[in-house]
Amino acid sequence: MFSSYRVIFQHPGTRAFSGAGFIARMTVSMMGIGIITMIAQLRDSFFMAGVTAAVYTFSAAFCAPLIARLVDRYGQSRILPKTLVISVPATAALLLCTVYDAPDWAIWLSAVFVGAIPSMPAMIRSRWTHIYKGDPRLQTAYSFESVLDEISFIIGPPLSVTLCIALFPQAGPLAAIIFLVIGTALVVCQKRTEPPVHKRDGLAKGTVLRLPAIQLLMVVLLALGVIVGTVDVLAVAFANAQGYPEGASYVLSVYAAGSCIAGFIFGAIRLPFSYTKQFVFTAAATLLTTLPLLLVTNLTGLGLTMFAVSYTHLRAHETGRNLVCRLLLEKKKKKRKQQANRNLAETKEKIQQKRTPKTEKSTETRLAQL
Repeated sequence: MFSSYRVIFQHPGTRAFSGAGFIARMTVSMMGIGIITMIAQLRDSFFMAGVTAAVYTFSAAFCAPLIARLVDRYGQSRILPKTLVISVPATAALLLCTVYDAPDWAIWLSAVFVGAIPSMPAMIRSRWTHIYKGDPRLQTAYSFESVLDEISFIIGPPLSVTLCIALFPQAGPLAAIIFLVIGTALVVCQKRTEPPVHKRDGLAKGTVLRLPAIQLLMVVLLALGVIVGTVDVLAVAFANAQGYPEGASYVLSVYAAGSCIAGFIFGAIRLPFSYTKQFVFTAAATLLTTLPLLLVTNLTGLGLTMFAVSYTHLRAHETGRNLVCRLLLEKKKKKRKQQANRNLAETKEKIQQKRTPKTEKSTETRLAQL
């Protein structure tokens, strides 16, 4: 099983950018729960904490595709440092707002700009794609990155919560942005494995959101995303209700551990089913495993239930990503084929136009000779 992962590091530079990406992705696992813990401590309101975390999450979801498009057009080394110019001062503003008891709207406004951070897991996956495009090792690399994602969620939440409680309320988000700065700087330095810039052409017109299959996947992935979005608030609120606030970090670590184990197993094996069948099965399994949450009465039961949810949830997300990638590739191939057919038709038409005058001229010459 370990040999399946060992082969992906045969290419020079893979260990360097993967390790740097792991440092950068700690921000994702620490920032949200750090904001919730910070606001809950200072304002004693889970509503305020949840809204602030939601503002940050929605902002990050909105900004990530825009940043990714700019990265494709201009390169990682050119765009990623510029995103820090927005996210770092915004994080500082958010922390200062909590220190000086600023109004709610100021905290929410700062959270909007804190979300202007790149999706570092996507940046690292694009490097794997550049190296192993069309190679079976690419799926193994993706699964390895999923394992690292979940390891960061095993380490990040308890670290962020512990910092907020043991040091000062702003320590968790502060550590998260420091990890982002260090990790981004290390990733940008890896020039050798940076993907090339993709110039826009005629094939880039239109949007994939018009595809019915993409629209259906969006609905299902949105429902799955609600689970991820509510896990942090649920764990913190439940742990506080049980009189043991530190327990939230352990519950979130168990949740991430289930995803980590699932990613490790599914990355090392090849299932004899299509991605469509796998996606339907895992999405349905995720739905069924969330129902016992209604019956949970203690932190142990919550942790065990979260473990089961995360195990199926990760596979559903991974399969959904693979389906999206396949649909995008099929659309791109179809557009290239249509473009090639149009170019061929235009070439034939030009050749025909060049031949027609010569034929007419030769006919006129013969009539004159007669």
